[in-house]
Amino acid sequence: VLTLGLPIAAQNLLSSSANLIDTIMVGQLGEVSLSAVGMAGQWSFLMFLFFFGFSSGSSVFFSQYWGAQDDDGIDHSYGLTLTCMMIVGLTFGAFAIFAPETVMKLYTDKESIQVIGAEYLRIIGFGYPVQVFSMAMSALLRSTERVRIPLFASIASVASNIFLNWVFIYGKFGLPEMGVRGAALATSLAAVINVLVILILARAQKYPYLFHFKKHFRWNKKQVKIYFVKCFPIICNEVLIGV
Repeated sequence: VLTLGLPIAAQNLLSSSANLIDTIMVGQLGEVSLSAVGMAGQWSFLMFLFFFGFSSGSSVFFSQYWGAQDDDGIDHSYGLTLTCMMIVGLTFGAFAIFAPETVMKLYTDKESIQVIGAEYLRIIGFGYPVQVFSMAMSALLRSTERVRIPLFASIASVASNIFLNWVFIYGKFGLPEMGVRGAALATSLAAVINVLVILILARAQKYPYLFHFKKHFRWNKKQVKIYFVKCFPIICNEVLIGV
């Protein structure tokens, strides 16, 4: 429990804190900006519930295949998980980038909040596909007893998010003050750092499964059916809680 449970709990806490950090650091810009970022964050939260559903369901397969020493099973399950999560990430990202005003209208009827929230969504939407990789890779690593890699990556991501928020929101080092747009940019860049740290550490530890690119997408219809039979109830559970 101490070896596996605590690092996973800490990593989940850190990975879920991105919008909270943005909300806290944007608070000094005023109540409207604070409300806008908080409400825009609900869109990200809904997307993450889909991610949690897929990562939780896929962990069942990762763990079983890891115990059975079935490398192909791990590779195929990871590729299928990555594909499903990317579809979700691109869908939410498309709405955030191209129709942010529509998204904000789901959460508030105040035009001033809608305008600022749309600015935030329009930038952070580009970070959604990047977060797909970090969530999928973290699920795979945790299920194969490599819990420290995603933990260290989350620590680096949160630290960089706080620093970059300070730089971009308030215009440090000669940069212009970007306000909520700076918070969105910082969070997106922090997601990139998260992925890079995972890949660097995984390569340094000679962890194979993340780099079997050709094997990730060789699943068949039978595997897809089994995957969704197991994952769909978990996804529904996560999403319905959020709704």
